[in-house]
Amino acid sequence: MAYCSKCGTELRDDDIFCSKCGSKVSGDGRGNGEAASAPDEGNNDGSGQISKDMLIRDLTEYKRALSEKKVLESKLREYGAGGLFGGSDQILREHTFIKFYWHYLVAAPITFIAVMFFVMIMGVFAESAAMIYASYVVAMIAVAIVLLVGRSKALIAQSEANNSVLEHNKKIRDRMKEKALDDVAKEKIARARKVIKKYEDLIPVKYRNESSLNMIIRQLKITDAKTIDEVIAKMK
Repeated sequence: MAYCSKCGTELRDDDIFCSKCGSKVSGDGRGNGEAASAPDEGNNDGSGQISKDMLIRDLTEYKRALSEKKVLESKLREYGAGGLFGGSDQILREHTFIKFYWHYLVAAPITFIAVMFFVMIMGVFAESAAMIYASYVVAMIAVAIVLLVGRSKALIAQSEANNSVLEHNKKIRDRMKEKALDDVAKEKIARARKVIKKYEDLIPVKYRNESSLNMIIRQLKITDAKTIDEVIAKMK
């Protein structure tokens, strides 16, 4: 059995022109099956066009590339235009307790001397052992109060400062991760653009979006339409 070499339509023995495309039928090989081979069902539908399954596959690949490109470009715009926040981009070390407590340690001996002097003045410079002992006890109590209150305030200040440091460092580390992903994202965008360029000639500009592509793919699957033009005609 012979087929048209141009469109793949089955030919009768007495055909001179193809009944579908009008092409002149070559007599070479008529009767021995060599005039034109049967169409390759896996690659085309006999009219020189890609098969329906291949068209659906290509449209799905095109849609995926569009979606991936959109997401990746959005991420690059969000993270690639500069820092996430102002200030230093350096990882900070946590603050030590002594940074907030040292001035209380300095204040303790000053307090001791001041209290001793004040108590002795109140006793009109009494030099008795009892007065000296009383001055010492009062001074030590004052020093203890200074150190205990100072310790409490220093712990609170250290905690607040270190919380700020941890928050800062978390943002910096997140930023570093995003920068590390930038190159990968750019490579994926380049690949997606190649896929888009490969397939975009199949699709009218108006339908180069995910919602339209989903509709076209669905119509190809559930209707007898075999081309994008046929689907679009049905959609109108």
